[in-house]
Amino acid sequence: MKEQRLCDLCDTFLFSESKDAQRRNAKRYVSGKLGYPDEGSEFDKELGKAKHLFRIPGVNGIITSAGLWYLQRQGYDSLMLDLTEEIIGHTAFQVHQDNSLHVFSVEVLPQHQGEGLARYMIEETLKEARKKGIERMRIGGGGHASTNRIHANFSQREEELKISAQDGNWVNLQY
Repeated sequence: MKEQRLCDLCDTFLFSESKDAQRRNAKRYVSGKLGYPDEGSEFDKELGKAKHLFRIPGVNGIITSAGLWYLQRQGYDSLMLDLTEEIIGHTAFQVHQDNSLHVFSVEVLPQHQGEGLARYMIEETLKEARKKGIERMRIGGGGHASTNRIHANFSQREEELKISAQDGNWVNLQY
């Protein structure tokens, strides 16, 4: 009998297509990331004292909803990984006018890291890119070891994934 992987127990959904409970869970997850970013991270430094607004009940929901609405209008979206109604990871990306998709954030909660979930989410994002007719996809900016490993893994699986890997963590999608 094949061992069940954690990703097989998870649901994935795009934030832009989420409804009701999924949307509420996703907003709570995003609000938590904004209010409590990894201490000392670049994102923490960029948010500065604004992160404290996301810690105020009620205010955080309004700001998060408005911010997500604005980002969606700019071509941003996120693939969320849901394990029994708890968001345990995401890939955030933007679709650009040149018909490319740039994944700029991949995160899995610490207790679930090392189980192949980041790679799984990027593969699911690749599927979503195909649905949108995307020609190229960039996996991170090349500055993070985890996205570099995912790109290297994809490079070894070009035929299986129907892609051609390029320098700079880009992949060209083949149809």
